[in-house]
Amino acid sequence: MKAHALAGRDKPKDGYDICYCLTNFPGGLDALANAWKQRGQEKDVLRAIEILREKFATVNGFGPGQVVEFLDLVEREAQDMQARRAFELVQKFLSLL
Repeated sequence: MKAHALAGRDKPKDGYDICYCLTNFPGGLDALANAWKQRGQEKDVLRAIEILREKFATVNGFGPGQVVEFLDLVEREAQDMQARRAFELVQKFLSLL
């Protein structure tokens, strides 16, 4: 649902929430990826994967940028670290699919 929200509106919290969910899912990324694989042919799941790939395609992409904006970080180094973290987290999840 958050991936669909990220595609349909400009609310920085959506990008942050995606990373929060990926970080805190019970059982970790592997468990979450397995749950998504079980529903992998559903239209909404396929679209969510497509959105995540698009919005988190690069470290400077829309998704990581939304995370940085939500966190309202002042220092450039902290912004870069959080953008990299968000990018790598979503890429790791996508690689497990």
